[in-house]
Amino acid sequence: MVLDDPSEAVDAAALLPGLRREFDVVEERPYGGTLLHLAFSGIAHNFLDQEPETLALLERCFALEDAVLPGVGHDFVAMVCRPRSFAG
Repeated sequence: MVLDDPSEAVDAAALLPGLRREFDVVEERPYGGTLLHLAFSGIAHNFLDQEPETLALLERCFALEDAVLPGVGHDFVAMVCRPRSFAG
């Protein structure tokens, strides 16, 4: 995957409904991304160090996103799906 690839979001709104329609969803885990994906776009590499100040800033950012996710929803989700069994 390329870090900055616009094709990653082609018709993104249709992805989850399509997966749910075509597959049995075994597990679905949303994991944020709604704010921080945009906020850190193009600058995330600046936060790779393990300095306490950097880690504290990141923790505050994660906590802020976690606090607003119930109202704005998750942009990222990990899913485990299996093909539907077809009787026939």
